[in-house]
Formats: sequence, C-alpha cells, structure tokens
Amino acid sequence: MSSGMAAPKRGLRNPLDDAQVRKAVVALKKLMEVQESKQTKQQLLANPPAISCIITRKIVPGKSSLKPIQIDLPHSVLGAANDVEMCLFVKDTDKERIKKALKEEPVPGLAKVMTLKKLKKEFSTFEDKRALAGAYGMFLVDDRILPYMKTPLGTKFFVKKKQPIPVRISRKEVSAAIRAVFHRTTMFVSTGACTNVKVAHVGMSLDEIVTNIIVGMNNCAAHISKGWLGIQSISIKTPDSVSHPIYNALAKTAALPAMSKQTALQKRKLEEEEGQEGDAADGTVDGQTERANKKARVGTKATASKSRKKASSKA
Repeated sequence: MSSGMAAPKRGLRNPLDDAQVRKAVVALKKLMEVQESKQTKQQLLANPPAISCIITRKIVPGKSSLKPIQIDLPHSVLGAANDVEMCLFVKDTDKERIKKALKEEPVPGLAKVMTLKKLKKEFSTFEDKRALAGAYGMFLVDDRILPYMKTPLGTKFFVKKKQPIPVRISRKEVSAAIRAVFHRTTMFVSTGACTNVKVAHVGMSLDEIVTNIIVGMNNCAAHISKGWLGIQSISIKTPDSVSHPIYNALAKTAALPAMSKQTALQKRKLEEEEGQEGDAADGTVDGQTERANKKARVGTKATASKSRKKASSKA
C-alpha cells in the first residue's frame, strides 16, 4: 500500500462503517439497474456512470485552488487504460525526450503529447479550446509547467473539471509516473462547503467500490482542515441519482465552564454553613418534640391514676 493510503495524521481515525457504506452502495447499484433497464442500446455501451462522494466540510476554505489534489485509490476508477484517451502537455524543450521514453515503454491510452507552445498557437479561440476539452477523457501535464496552464486552456476546461493532472516526468521513469495516475482521483479546493470526489464507477464490483470509498475518503480527510474532525457529512451519488448518506458527524454537546478554585471554596463554605444551620434547626425541633412527648406521658399517667382511684371508691 502506498504512503498516500495511510491514515491522516489529523483528527479521528477513519470512522466510516463498512456495513453502512456497503448498504448505500447496494442501494445505489439497484437504482442504477432500474435506470439501465430504461436506456437504449447506445446508452448502455457508453462508459459506466461515475460514483462520487460529496464531502460537506465544517470549515469553508478561505480561498479556492485550481491545482487538483491527487488522492490515491486501491482500484482504478478508469477501468482499463485503453478505455480512456489521454493528452499530455509538456515543456517545449522536453518533448523529444518524453516521446522517446514513451516509445521504449508505451502507456496504453496516451494518445497525444503536446507542447505548451503548440497549445497556445493552435488552440487560441474559445471554440478550439472547447473542442480540445471534449477530444480527450483526461489531460496530464508536466508539473513544472502547471502554473502556466490556466490562460492557454481557458475556463471551459475548469467548468468541465478537465483540469490537467500534474505528473512528475522530469525523472527517468516517465511511463511509471503516468501509469500511477490510473490509481488516483482528484479533489479540488473550492470556497463552498461541499466538494465532489470521483471514487468509483458503477461497472466496478461491490467490494472494489466499498474499498475505494473507505480508503479514498480517509486520504481526502488528510487534505481537509482538522482531518475527520473537519468533515460534517459524506454521501455517495451518480450524476443522475439521489444522494445516499454514508457518514454524519455527531453534534458535539457544549461543555459547562470549569469552576474556579475560589468559586469552589465559596460553594463549599456555603454548604457547610447551611449544614450547621440545618443541624441546629433539627436540634431545636427534636427538643420541642421530646418535651411535648414527656408532657403527654405525664398527662396519661395522671389520667390513669384518677381512673383507678374513682374505681376504688365505687367498689
């Protein structure tokens, strides 16, 4: 397991319940089966719908970022590499080295290697950029030129969530760096409370989906303020389904303020004084009761004596 799959250092340990996640995934897959029964043959041949986790954060980030955060997953969300056509943006001076490395060790699905210079020259209009965004399922970029990609790509890429994923291809292992992308997804930092992270697709097995959700969300928590303590809720859904909740943080009961030492001493003194007054009052009441009982006993004896004398005189 890669280091990206380790538990976050901040917040709680992974609180997701396997049974709850599995129950939600089963319900989602059943719903998709009903929807598929109503689809045309052409629709069924299309790529299976993505399953995303909707994370609601307790703390809204102060600013957004266009740089995607890479999240490791145990199982690829892309299926077979051949199913997704990719385009790789590279430095103008590095194209030949990268193409040579890819020729020696090809990466299935990588259809195009394009320099930043060519992107600026041949895709300058809005229509050209929109066409490029729709031409490939995924875009990759040499991480060294990522800061220069926003203007050449335009807003269409970001609206479609087609931001290129940065890869470190400055090293010798070019093919290995690109292949690693297949076992990752991306998370974007926005200024809203919710963020959407693709973790699976409907065509995956139940166990693969459940594992990707549990491990993927744990890795996402590592990039959220306060970790799991910063997450309010998580639900799963496809583009056309309702949300199925899998996690909701319990409301934290407000703790009473701690009593100061001086207040505690005053409280104790007051309790002792009240206790002494109570004892004194109890003593007074007990004395009065005892005297009343004594008078009653004396009166009873006197009455009994008179009754005996009266009875003797009659006799």
